[in-house]
Amino acid sequence: MDETASAAAGASANDGEATPEKPVNIITSETGVYELVGVLTHQGRIAESGHYVSWCKDKDGAWWQFDDEKVYQRTEEDIRKLTGGGDWHMAYMLLYKARNSYD
Repeated sequence: MDETASAAAGASANDGEATPEKPVNIITSETGVYELVGVLTHQGRIAESGHYVSWCKDKDGAWWQFDDEKVYQRTEEDIRKLTGGGDWHMAYMLLYKARNSYD
């Protein structure tokens, strides 16, 4: 990577603070392991109708269900049951966070 491309990559990784005179020191700690932190579900029998609900994991590891204005604390077991069937919630989109060696 040439100096200009390197500086541009560094700037985008550090909110524009990098310059050719002041490069960004990037520490990689990627492990290739990901953690599920969110699920969007669809509840209903057909795609043209139904209801969408989000399920999010907080920084302490607790799961929360956000269903319009109602919020409920949920368990890991509840998340594993988001497989659909009839009128039950079916996982539609999964959100993951990369784990690094500092986690």
